[in-house]
Amino acid sequence: MSEPILYQHTDGRFGLSLTGGQAEFTRNDPAWRRVPIDLIDPKPGDGQVAHALTLNGHQLWDALEFLAPDRTDEQLEQAVCIHPGPARTADGFTEAAGLYCWLADYPEEGSIRLDDTAPIISSM
Repeated sequence: MSEPILYQHTDGRFGLSLTGGQAEFTRNDPAWRRVPIDLIDPKPGDGQVAHALTLNGHQLWDALEFLAPDRTDEQLEQAVCIHPGPARTADGFTEAAGLYCWLADYPEEGSIRLDDTAPIISSM
């Protein structure tokens, strides 16, 4: 199995792809560059701290719903970028700082904040 490839944009965004062929978001955009990564298997008590992007299940679910709401192969083959971002206000609504997710090939389409809590379900 091949190791994932990490890319960084000059504006600070990151993108991850399982293969170079899937990294279509880097095509014709010289601002993306490949970043060397080492996959670390930390062992308890060895004093190593791996730099990681930590997501809980709710955030993973939000990212998957955004990427592939219908779970089609075409949707699931796309890549997303996830990056910490500051609080932002749009249409009079303020979102807290947190992790934001957008489609790597279509950043101009906008992003969502990955909520780290369970959705509120109202009963009728």
